[in-house]
Amino acid sequence: MSAKFFLSYLKAPGLVGAIAPSSVFLAKALCQHARGARHIIELGAGTGAITRYLREKFPEVTLVVVEQDGPMAAALERRFGKGIVVADTIQSRQDLIKGIPDQSVVVSSLPFRSLPETIAMPVIALLRDFLLASPERRLVQYTYGQRVPFRSPHRALVWKRQNLVLRNIPPAWIWTLQQSDTKHKF
Repeated sequence: MSAKFFLSYLKAPGLVGAIAPSSVFLAKALCQHARGARHIIELGAGTGAITRYLREKFPEVTLVVVEQDGPMAAALERRFGKGIVVADTIQSRQDLIKGIPDQSVVVSSLPFRSLPETIAMPVIALLRDFLLASPERRLVQYTYGQRVPFRSPHRALVWKRQNLVLRNIPPAWIWTLQQSDTKHKF
């Protein structure tokens, strides 16, 4: 998987957004913030480092993995199964967020700060609609800096910085985005 990651990085560094695959420590920390979910969508699965822990930690939860890079998606399909992996972009597959439970979480590795605006804005709009559909939904996102991954797309949605994972290259902050008046914690 490392060779696939490196080739993808060389092809489009702004779309990959990282210099190394996510560490085990980052994957485990992200999983902590997906607790209670009945449905998980992972965006930008890459090499599957986070997918592995999501599958392990939540074996009974429906997991949908979205990866647009063809070779990486094919490797993920071989590893995790075709029914789980979607080889496409989330903005092309809006059907993936329709009819899912209120207790749904999106775990994202998308590098919003380096994505072209033409890609980032439709994804952010889709995430806004996903989160506004239920106060029980949340986005779990990491970033390589102390700033929010992207500006909140709606005044009812609030970012919360969760924790710093030092044992990752580079160190990463974990953030959650959800409705500010959330009373139903799952």
